[in-house]
Amino acid sequence: MEELINTWNVEILTALMFTLTLYVSNVITPLFYKDFHKLEKKDKIEWNSRIGSNINAIVCTYGALKCLFFENLAWTENPYYDISPSSSFYMRFILGYFFYDTIILLINHSQIDSATLMHHLMGLLLYYLGISRKYCHFVLVSYMLTEVSTPFVNFRWFLYRTNKSKDFIYIINGLLMALGFLLARVLYAPTTIGYALITKYPLSLNLPGYIWWGTYLGCVAINSLNMYWAYLIFRGLYRAMKKPPTTTTTTISSETTLQQPPQEKSYQSCSSSSSAVHAHAASTNYNDNNTNLINNIHTYNSFANNSTSNLHQFDSDNHLKNDDSILINNQIIKKIKTN
Repeated sequence: MEELINTWNVEILTALMFTLTLYVSNVITPLFYKDFHKLEKKDKIEWNSRIGSNINAIVCTYGALKCLFFENLAWTENPYYDISPSSSFYMRFILGYFFYDTIILLINHSQIDSATLMHHLMGLLLYYLGISRKYCHFVLVSYMLTEVSTPFVNFRWFLYRTNKSKDFIYIINGLLMALGFLLARVLYAPTTIGYALITKYPLSLNLPGYIWWGTYLGCVAINSLNMYWAYLIFRGLYRAMKKPPTTTTTTISSETTLQQPPQEKSYQSCSSSSSAVHAHAASTNYNDNNTNLINNIHTYNSFANNSTSNLHQFDSDNHLKNDDSILINNQIIKKIKTN
């Protein structure tokens, strides 16, 4: 075992194991997730990579717990020089993983996340120095324990990609992810490692300069990254909890209403209000048209009555004119007869 640890065999075998996992996952996953072939190429690579990430997280969490809490704890009293019986093996294991995953990131350069790449490059440097120079094993093993939150982060990604972000398990996993991140990366690592580096600071004065700077600057950089990621996680959690619950207020199905984004619901609400205004306006116009129609009918009736009166007047005038004509004719006839 000691001979294996003192060579690069652990790192090489670990990197090869994760590379094999990448291909095995690509073959096995479609058996459990039928729509795997529908994913884009970058998502398939991400999927398979996260399987390896989960394996690394489980092994590192187990190794860190074993070294920090179940082995001879005397080695933790000196965070700079003491070494656990198993610390070198697990540190070499994670170094092999960092090497493998960094290569995957660089090959798929379109998917490079600057924060993740920075994290991996720092991990390669710090764990290599810790292994090769046998310094700061307590610090490095303590940071391995922060991998306890990684499976929840990966599982959240799997749920999202399989369209299960509306399921209850997605919420539970999110809460567990936030809790794990808070306990391991925000509380445990900075406080435990920070306390050890501060209280044992005089012991650090004998470290080589590059180890001293690497230890303290590395801790600041890694803790800053963890705080940034924690901020993103809790901001998302806050927004999810702050979002008001949606209720069905129209005659459409509740399922359709709950699945609509807030913008669409606001738009529907505005549309409903607008429809009500238009309906009211149409009703008003209808009433006005009825009133105008009635007035027109009255006007027509008045006109018709006037016309009838005029006709009667016209008839009476004609009768008068006819009577006058008859009278005049009779007078002419009398005069003719008299003559």
